[in-house]
Amino acid sequence: MSKSMYLNADAMTKCQNVCDGMIDQLDLALERARDLTDISGFGDFPSAVELHAGFQAKGTVGHASVVERLKQYRSVVVHMRDTFSNGGAGYAAADSEIRQALDAVIGERP
Repeated sequence: MSKSMYLNADAMTKCQNVCDGMIDQLDLALERARDLTDISGFGDFPSAVELHAGFQAKGTVGHASVVERLKQYRSVVVHMRDTFSNGGAGYAAADSEIRQALDAVIGERP
């Protein structure tokens, strides 16, 4: 038995809008996170230089960096929004087909 989740069209639209807002916030966070390449104030001691390099890498370098994680999160939210959008389109099409079928049946009444 397959399990399905059903949402009405209004709920899907609201979910799309929430996703759009999240994407805007993630875009802003990405813009700010890219500035993490320019960090300072650690000093010149060898341990400070290592600490600086470590924090800089966590901000912008590699698959576990803040920038990369924000990109991944944004990608997931875009897929969620698209899913709600496609579901809404499918819902509207099915609703229209059902309405036409009902109209046809009602039109056939004596």
